[in-house]
Amino acid sequence: AAGLYTVATKMAKPLAFIVSMVQQSWVPFKFHIHKTDAHPAQTFKQLISLYWVGVIALWGIFSLLTPWLYHWLIDPKYWAGIPYVPFIMSISVAQAIYFTMITGFELSSRQMLVIKASFLSMVAMIGLSLLTLHFYPPYGFIVAQAMAFLIMGAIIYPEAKRVIRLDLPFGSILLFAVI
Repeated sequence: AAGLYTVATKMAKPLAFIVSMVQQSWVPFKFHIHKTDAHPAQTFKQLISLYWVGVIALWGIFSLLTPWLYHWLIDPKYWAGIPYVPFIMSISVAQAIYFTMITGFELSSRQMLVIKASFLSMVAMIGLSLLTLHFYPPYGFIVAQAMAFLIMGAIIYPEAKRVIRLDLPFGSILLFAVI
């Protein structure tokens, strides 16, 4: 199982790499927007929505290509790990959502909220991982990691929204992801 998981994480690297690159450039870029844009909330809403749609579309495309890539590149003894890849990539999708949905929080005076959110998401991840330890492994652990990022975002988003009044289109993005 560990070998299957390891190979699956390597197949999920392209999406993780894209999310990591955007995340590294997002911090200085959002400060530039705060400094130069008269209406940063509208600009952020458009950029974040486009980014989320792009990441979710890449997740879908990579998920559909995974079986073909596995059969073309990977030894047959690891083919049982094919179903892991979309779930592992969901961690990158959750990271992309988290790091952009808290935009505006950097201007808040309530920075202690990050520590509380991090602690609560860690507790949720450990709890969900333990609850699903013997139920359909390793999916419970993988989903718990993705959920931890979304929980942190859900805790911090109201404060970020208060700071720059950023209303993100969660409903339409969720519908796109489901489709």
